[in-house]
Amino acid sequence: MTDYPDRRKGLTLAFTAAISLAFITTFAKLTYQNGSTPLTLITSRALVGVIILVILARIIEGPIKINRSNLPHLLLAGLGLGMITLGYMSSVAYIPVGLAALIFYLFPLVLLVYEAIRDRRRPGIRRMIAFSLAFTGLALALGPSIDNLDMRGVALAFMGGLGTVVLFIAGQKASESMGPLSIGAAANIIILPVMAGIMFAFDSYALPNTELGWMALLGACVAYLIGVSGQLAAVRFAKASEAALVHNIEPVVSIAIAWFVLNEILSPIQLAGVGLVIMSISYGSRLSADS
Repeated sequence: MTDYPDRRKGLTLAFTAAISLAFITTFAKLTYQNGSTPLTLITSRALVGVIILVILARIIEGPIKINRSNLPHLLLAGLGLGMITLGYMSSVAYIPVGLAALIFYLFPLVLLVYEAIRDRRRPGIRRMIAFSLAFTGLALALGPSIDNLDMRGVALAFMGGLGTVVLFIAGQKASESMGPLSIGAAANIIILPVMAGIMFAFDSYALPNTELGWMALLGACVAYLIGVSGQLAAVRFAKASEAALVHNIEPVVSIAIAWFVLNEILSPIQLAGVGLVIMSISYGSRLSADS
């Protein structure tokens, strides 16, 4: 079983990544309200990701070295990133955003099960309680509606969650020979032509038409870069399932940002759910790696 002497560092990176990714929802909404489209945003993120991450990786980590041993993991990381982008973003066309987010955030539980099977060791009862309470808190905070349930949306949201599982696992393996910036750059290089092809195929290219829209698009790209890089760095120092548990804070922060920026109202039940998520993450992060 792998030891993680820098576990606290990994959890801190996961928390930073989750906070950063939480801003994307609000930035995306502002981008769309000011003339752009989801596929334009997705492609722009990948393009900026390639340019910035390649430069940073070259400066900080040295030349990006891709060989036969890490190529399969990089391809899987790109696949996972693509599944997240297409699955999660597309699911809201068929089901409510809250329900899509709740289904997507089954991925920490899936990772917990995967690690239990891989290590042939059942998760500790306290860890299972922490993960279950975090998911329950999200259900209360997101308040998903199941009216007019469309299985296409359910499948797409779950595909996005599975993509996160693939990204975490592949990123962890690739980090044995590469830095997180190099992995992120390679993954974005893989998905960029796919996203650009889909965007132009559906004639969905539209840049923002206001200064606010451009600022929001830039903000979404920066948040994406910090978030993905943080995710890939986190699984280098901590178990993937532990990093995933911390990521439950992302939709909670998204709700808080929407409340502050977009004046969305929170009910007492949602506030209780937010509190439960925070408590669960705090409790789970204090457990030992073997609990």
